[in-house]
Order: sequence, then structure tokens, then C-alpha cells
Amino acid sequence: MEVNNLKGLLYQRTTECEDLRNQLALNDKEYSSKLNQYRFQISDLEQEILRLKTEIEKLRQLLANKDHEIDDLHMRIQYLEEQGTTVVQEKVTFLSSEIEVWKQKFIKINHDYNECQEQLMMAQAELEALQKQQKKEVVVEKRTVTRSTVGSSSIQKQY
Repeated sequence: MEVNNLKGLLYQRTTECEDLRNQLALNDKEYSSKLNQYRFQISDLEQEILRLKTEIEKLRQLLANKDHEIDDLHMRIQYLEEQGTTVVQEKVTFLSSEIEVWKQKFIKINHDYNECQEQLMMAQAELEALQKQQKKEVVVEKRTVTRSTVGSSSIQKQY
């Protein structure tokens, strides 16, 4: 019986071994399929990573270019502000000197006007004085008329 027991045990163990081999083959196939799936996934992810790295590099380059543009624009703004300040200062200086010139002209013209006004007033006063004096003067005329008649004495009249 022991041989039968051993045969039965051997058969049972062989069946278990076959089942385990089948299970192992099935598991190998499953794992191989999953492994291939993971390999494809890894390959896809590596390509995506490479694409993203390339995109990141492009964006970094674009960012560097934009930073450079910003720096250039800041420098241009500063230059234009300095130019604007210079132009404004020059205009202020020019206009200040123009104001001073016109102020001096106004002062001179105002002075001349006041002198003319004074001369006019003096001339008017003189004219008024002369007019008053002329009214007061009485003109006295003396006329002497001499007539002569033939044979008679001469008569003189005075007016």
C-alpha cells in the first residue's frame, strides 16, 4: 500500500506541479503582458518627458528673450525720461529767458508810456494855460488916420 500511497502522492504532486507550471506559465504570460504594457507606458512617458523638456527649453529661451526685451525697454524708458527731462529743462530755461526779455521790454515800454503820459499832461497844462492867457489878453489897437484936404488944414482922428 505504501507504493500505492506513494503513487497517489506522486500523481497528486505531479498534478500539483502541472497546475503550478500552468499557473506559472499563465502568470508569466500575464506578467509579460503587463511588463510589455509598462514598457510601452515607460516609452510613452519618456517621449512625453523629452517633449516637455524641449517645450521647457523653448519657454526658457522665450523667457530669456522677453527678459532681454524688458531690460532694453527699461533702458529706453530711462533714456526717454532723461531726454524728456532735458527737453523740459531746456524749454523752461528758454521760456524763462523769454519771460525776462518780455518783462524788460514791458518795463521799458511802461516807463516810456509814463514819460509820454507825463509830457502829454504837461503839454495839455501848457495849452490850457496859453488858452486861458489868450482869453484874458485884450487886444488894444491904435489907429491913426490922416486926411488931407486941399486948401484946408489937416484933421487927425484917433480911435
